[in-house]
Amino acid sequence: MQAIAGSRELDLLDVGCGPATLMHYLPRNVHYYGIDIAIQDPAPNLREADILKEPVGFGGRTFDIAVAQGLFEYMGITRTRR
Repeated sequence: MQAIAGSRELDLLDVGCGPATLMHYLPRNVHYYGIDIAIQDPAPNLREADILKEPVGFGGRTFDIAVAQGLFEYMGITRTRR
């Protein structure tokens, strides 16, 4: 992440953040925000939301980086034939 951010202040959104583990591995200049269906330890930078029912967002805030690590295999989306 340091290679992407350099010394710039950046906001990162982690969609499907789980226990927000990624937050502990970021440099101080990358500000972490997370969204998950079940937030274990509530905090101002974490939002509990079902992204299949609500738009992905964080109160109108914009982000420089968005990640969704290990999210899609839990979404249960089925493929339909055309």
